[in-house]
Amino acid sequence: SGGETSLAEHVSLFTIQTNFVFGLTLVLSAFVRRASLPRWWDHLRGALTFYLVMAGIVYALLVAPPGEFWSWNIDWPNLAMHRVAPLFAVADWLLVTMRTRAGWLRPLAWMIYPAAFLVYSWVRGAIVGWYPYDFLNPTLPGGWAAVLPMTGIVLVAFLTISVIVHLLGNVRARLTARSESREDGTA
Repeated sequence: SGGETSLAEHVSLFTIQTNFVFGLTLVLSAFVRRASLPRWWDHLRGALTFYLVMAGIVYALLVAPPGEFWSWNIDWPNLAMHRVAPLFAVADWLLVTMRTRAGWLRPLAWMIYPAAFLVYSWVRGAIVGWYPYDFLNPTLPGGWAAVLPMTGIVLVAFLTISVIVHLLGNVRARLTARSESREDGTA
């Protein structure tokens, strides 16, 4: 992929989609009292944390130019979306009061969007001849024989990170419950 990106291509990037929704949730969170937010809000925050962390990891390992892995001296959009936003999302996930613990279906449910994104990318790419990331592009040398194993590795990484974010969320919710029970004098 090189050259100018059309608006349709730009909004077809996982990073753009997840950063946009994360920004919307932050704005909404700023204007709505925490207690007024629905219970599923924590699940949305967790999903966005997971997606942003993966956007940062995938960018660093598979998309960024060679030598940029640890660098913070990159153009500001990449810095904001691939470094700052993932760190901010993790801080939000770990520090903001959370009441909702969840079972093991949550990390699997979070995988629906990345799986749908993958299918969308391949179908759209086959139609328009543009793939959002080279590692998903079967028209490059190696074809599907190169794309499918890499996709499998990336999906395993996604599942692993989703489980880690899920577990950290449950720990945070447990700490919130303990803190609230101490404040209520029920501990």
